[in-house]
Amino acid sequence: MNLKQLRYFIKIAETQNMSRAAEGLNIAQTALGLQVKNLEAELGVALLERHSRGVRVTPAGQVFYNRAVKIQKMISETISEIREMSGNTEDPILMGITPSMMQLVGAELLSHRETGEKFQFVEALSFHLLEALHRDEINCALAFNIPEEPGIKRHSILDESLFFVSSPESPNNGVPITFHEVTQSDLALLSRRDIIWNIVHDTAQERSVNIRVAFEVQSQSAIKTLVERGVACSIMPFGTIADEVSKGILHARPIADSKMLRTLYFAYSENAPARQSTALLEKHISYIIEIYVAKLGQHAQVLMP
Repeated sequence: MNLKQLRYFIKIAETQNMSRAAEGLNIAQTALGLQVKNLEAELGVALLERHSRGVRVTPAGQVFYNRAVKIQKMISETISEIREMSGNTEDPILMGITPSMMQLVGAELLSHRETGEKFQFVEALSFHLLEALHRDEINCALAFNIPEEPGIKRHSILDESLFFVSSPESPNNGVPITFHEVTQSDLALLSRRDIIWNIVHDTAQERSVNIRVAFEVQSQSAIKTLVERGVACSIMPFGTIADEVSKGILHARPIADSKMLRTLYFAYSENAPARQSTALLEKHISYIIEIYVAKLGQHAQVLMP
């Protein structure tokens, strides 16, 4: 038995799917399956049960998973302590952040000397950041609508309002609009994995109405261009469009009869090792949120103390 096998089994147990685990570990699925078979042969007991949708841990597998997580955490903490004793500084904290947040707070973050020395920021949509957390590619993330998932810890920070967005030639800028009126417009939205796409369609399903999605576009900037030119409208968080609205490039209207919100979370892997820089991390998260809330104004409701 070796540490690589422990890491592999942890990933399988948390994803409950051999294919996703292999992808996250960047190895062939057959090689991953062989590692599990070797572990089971060495221990003399089945660790996984296969079913049509993936795998689940057996009772013995759950015990093995719990121990493996503790061992991995202990090793990471030991390495950190020894590096600290030898005078080696910690690696920069890799923090995931969404494009809309980076657009609003990026200038302040990157010009803040201590942040630049201690942090590296990875910019991606929320569902990509969640995947990166599972693959241990980042240490933590500020991302929206993070679901409860094995292996991930999350803390809700704030709710942010969604707006109906239209071209600068459209009437009634700033005037509330009903969700029924929204459904009468051709919309440009991000892909079906995106948070906003799901919020919009869940709301439509609850009301038994249809949404007219004319464009599914993999770029927020491309959506803004379509809206600015009057080709389509969209539903977007205020943080995504705050700059364009202030400059008159886009018009934004609150959706009056539907509480359409996205929730910002601070998320990290529960297997993440303890760091000497925990206090620094908490300080900078507070700094980021303070800037973000100030720029959102009344369109954000803070949930964390």
